Amino acid sequence: MAAGASVTTLSLVEGNENIDIVKATGTRENDLEINCREGRPTADVNLRRALSYAIDREVIAQIAGNGYAQPLGTAFPDSVGYNSETVNGQTYDVEKAKEYLALAGYADADGNGYVEKGGEELVLTISLRSNASTAVYQAMQDMWKEIGIHVEIALLENLTDIRDSGEFDFISGGWQTVNNADGQSYLKNRWSDGGPDNYTGYHSDAFEEVMDDLDAAFDEEARIEAFVAAQQIIADDCPAIFLYANDHITLINNTRVSGVTVFPIDYYMITGDWKAVE
Repeated sequence: MAAGASVTTLSLVEGNENIDIVKATGTRENDLEINCREGRPTADVNLRRALSYAIDREVIAQIAGNGYAQPLGTAFPDSVGYNSETVNGQTYDVEKAKEYLALAGYADADGNGYVEKGGEELVLTISLRSNASTAVYQAMQDMWKEIGIHVEIALLENLTDIRDSGEFDFISGGWQTVNNADGQSYLKNRWSDGGPDNYTGYHSDAFEEVMDDLDAAFDEEARIEAFVAAQQIIADDCPAIFLYANDHITLINNTRVSGVTVFPIDYYMITGDWKAVE
């Protein structure tokens, strides 16, 4: 068996009748975090919604995973089981993106293909590590250009300083959503006031109330209800654009092993239930 095979090398074993490629959508999400701090253009929730509606996540997932990733529109992948399908997040809709862009006060007044407000062109920057793959972000750049938003990509040797200072428009994010058996610490760390991973500066009174409810909830149904409510608040406020969840891929030599079950979470346990092929 081999766990975590790279999608770029799977073509070497695809079609091999002795190797089973078993996949399950993982519990890690990949997103683009948006700076919500006052004084920045992206503090406007209407602009953030416009940015989110303009993204075709099906295309992004295909670019990112080469067929081994699933589009994601909420804070949790469906594989986590927090009724993410009931959350109304943004889906690809260019006309809605333009509507929210107008609500934010932006228009292409000079006809150069890019929007401006108050005579100043809107220019946003995606900040990435210098060794990052840019294919996904170049695709997003093109999608935003379709609605008139000028986005640049900056490759930086040190992303930590700009992230910690809050002096950015977008930074890439990717997180294990159930690192403590459920999603509470993921939500709290990323989006609560004082959360160690809340790099966007996001704040919501409604979200803080749901986190208090989650602290007090021990019944599974009540916890799931709180997780759904938290996801909807995040979806409405768009502090990040959720993009895709990678498939958890395991290669199995079916001439040697049978009875293997692959689960979404990428923590591994060896079990005696696996049997050698006779």
